[in-house]
Amino acid sequence: SLSFIGPHDTPVRRLVSYPAQQFPTLVVRMGMVTERSRAAADRETPGDAPTPDGHARHSRDQKTPLCAWHTSRVPQGEVPSPRERPEALPERRFGSGQMFVLPEDDPRSPGGFPEERSLLVGYLRDYRLTIEMKCSGLDAADLARRSVPPSNLSLLGLLRHLAEAESFWFREVLSGEAPSPRFRRPDDRDAAFNDAAPEPAQVEAAWAAWREEVRFSERFVDSAPSFEVTGTTPDGMVLNLREVLVHMIEEYARHAGHADLLRERIDGRVGL
Repeated sequence: SLSFIGPHDTPVRRLVSYPAQQFPTLVVRMGMVTERSRAAADRETPGDAPTPDGHARHSRDQKTPLCAWHTSRVPQGEVPSPRERPEALPERRFGSGQMFVLPEDDPRSPGGFPEERSLLVGYLRDYRLTIEMKCSGLDAADLARRSVPPSNLSLLGLLRHLAEAESFWFREVLSGEAPSPRFRRPDDRDAAFNDAAPEPAQVEAAWAAWREEVRFSERFVDSAPSFEVTGTTPDGMVLNLREVLVHMIEEYARHAGHADLLRERIDGRVGL
């Protein structure tokens, strides 16, 4: 069993129970230690009365610090050993400070957008650039690598999926064009991820599709007279340009987090 013991040795919460023959009993002593609580703890003996949840109080005979892990009933040879790693893990490395690249190589803006249009457009642009940076410098095999199994996510899949997202929201919903899926199929809406393969031609096609859709989206936003321009989704929901931009910022921000983990697992590169 695993329990937290708070100040004055008061049980706080029993988290989980496991068969005693497989795992030791773990007790964590934590919290602010006052002279009064420490003195009380020092007077405990193995025969102290159990606490309200049935746990015996820990003996302080050994003067163990109050914030420490204590184990008991550890059967010899019963605790499983750590599973061997299937491959060596890359060393984590930042470009500069906490950033992915050096300041002089970072194409993103420093922020400080003065009004709504530049704010929404600027944040979306910077997140697009973040995805582009996370996918840069890799060959087809690395881009298509599903580096955090069992997930079907890959950097190539993200790139293909985001090309689809740009096309759907700006071409189909806001511009009213007929649906023209880039990668999804009628029998597999996740084909952008599921069909991502380590083929140079597929990588080239993904970059071309994403960049083409981003250019279309940027032209649409630049030519829109206001954020009150509306479009209709296939299920009949009417949305204005402002909400679509906020959604796309959300879309890219979510997938930038995925890209962080995927890239780190591939070559260890991390950073904002």
